[in-house]
Parts: sequence; C-alpha cells; structure tokens
Amino acid sequence: MFKLALRSLIDKKLRFALTTLVVVIGVMFVVGSFTLTDSLRATFGGLAEDIAQRRRPHGACGQPVSSREPA
Repeated sequence: MFKLALRSLIDKKLRFALTTLVVVIGVMFVVGSFTLTDSLRATFGGLAEDIAQRRRPHGACGQPVSSREPA
C-alpha cells in the first residue's frame, strides 16, 4: 500500500505540488486572520480604555471623584 502511494506521488508531481501549495496557503490565511483580529481587538481595546480614562470626572484638585460620601 505504501509503495502504491509513493509511486502515485512520483507519477503525479504537479498534483501533489499544487495540493501542498493550497494547504500551505490555507493555513497561512487562517493564521493571518487570527493575528489580524487579535491585533485589532488589542488596538481598539486600548483606545477604549484611553477614552474611558479621559472621560472620568475629576474634582478641583485633579483627584478622581469618588461615589463614596466623605466620613
């Protein structure tokens, strides 16, 4: 069985090469998609945190306003 598979690969070199190329391109596409989505998520998450930091109300001394009543 192994001899038959090896002989088939040798006889059909172009088919084997194209199949290998398609698999490699597919894996690269999936890895690239995950990398891009993770990068975008991190970038926009950081931007959202920066915006939230700037929009917090501050008192007269620059200290963040607390929702607790002073003791």
